[in-house]
Amino acid sequence: MIARRPAVNGSTTIAVSLGLPSMDPEVWRKDVRRAKERIGRGQMLVVSVVGTPSVTDGIDAFIADYALCATWASEAGADAIEVHLAVPNPFGEPGQMVYEHVPLAAQILYRVRTSVSVPVLAKLGIFRTPRALHETATKLAPWAHGFVLVHAIPRRVVDDEGKAAFEGREWAEVVGSATFPVASRQVEELLVWRRAGAWPHAILAVGGISTDERARHLLREGADGVLVATAALFDPLFAARCRQALAASAVA
Repeated sequence: MIARRPAVNGSTTIAVSLGLPSMDPEVWRKDVRRAKERIGRGQMLVVSVVGTPSVTDGIDAFIADYALCATWASEAGADAIEVHLAVPNPFGEPGQMVYEHVPLAAQILYRVRTSVSVPVLAKLGIFRTPRALHETATKLAPWAHGFVLVHAIPRRVVDDEGKAAFEGREWAEVVGSATFPVASRQVEELLVWRRAGAWPHAILAVGGISTDERARHLLREGADGVLVATAALFDPLFAARCRQALAASAVA
């Protein structure tokens, strides 16, 4: 389910409560192959993977499923694997995300890194402090070629009467334009650590990039790439226009 508020100046912010739905492996593997066949020159296909938890099979099976999905994605034609760690940790405290449990996140990245030959990207969520961001990235760096952040901002979402907007879920993930100030600041913090020599990894920015000006800002700060999700959901041609605007500004 999605709860949205009216767009402001063409920008959109939404609260999302979808869980992690997925088609059967054979279906999405075919989708990856079709996507690979259709991308143009200069484009690359990044496939995001996540393991399916099983309380009965335990944590080792969870880690192995991440690696299996990554292997399937690589075999289907992925040019890079995004390991989605900004998901609930089924074996941790309530509310804890996988990336917040560094030993588990490191094990997952290690298994994926040693299972595929394509670059591996660690997708992270929001951090409470710059220090926590730095320490986590540093500990995960040996097993990743780069980082993708920020996935979303968890918030308590209520309706006009103060009740949970999503039945059975008081908290949801907020994505879209309004997340840019927080997401971009975290990207900039990670870029500072990279410039200081912490590690040479790629940094891909995501979160509230709803204008070409915002994309230009993050690229100017040093991000290796910018990704769009919510903006493209409501405007499928946004990325193409943004790329054209960036190219035009570079020529000018």
